[in-house]
Amino acid sequence: MVKGSKHTEESRAKMSTGKKGQSPHKGRVHTPEARANMRAAATAQRRNDSGYRAAHRRAERSRGRASEYVCECGQPAQHWAFLWRETPRERWMIQARHTYSLDEYDYAPMCVRCATWYDMDQELRKFVEEGTT
Repeated sequence: MVKGSKHTEESRAKMSTGKKGQSPHKGRVHTPEARANMRAAATAQRRNDSGYRAAHRRAERSRGRASEYVCECGQPAQHWAFLWRETPRERWMIQARHTYSLDEYDYAPMCVRCATWYDMDQELRKFVEEGTT
């Protein structure tokens, strides 16, 4: 053992082998082809990320932060709100009782108060609840 070293060369070799996924105690060992398939699937998932949060991220990426805009009421905007009243229902997406659109131009910058008021409309709530039950 080298002075100041905590592990012998033999134990280092065992740890190195374990980190490479070759140890029977490490669980399932994936082949290089399986790892490539997993990477491809993860990449495809990231590219096709079409959920509620991803839609808002897309709006921010293409149009900038909502805080760079002013809400219709004159207050600084803080959120990208989905303009569901102006968007045809064919373009609506529903996920866990959230409505959204894949088109980043179906969003408008709003302050918290206006966005909450706009989103909590009874007509929208009724449609979402009927569509998800």
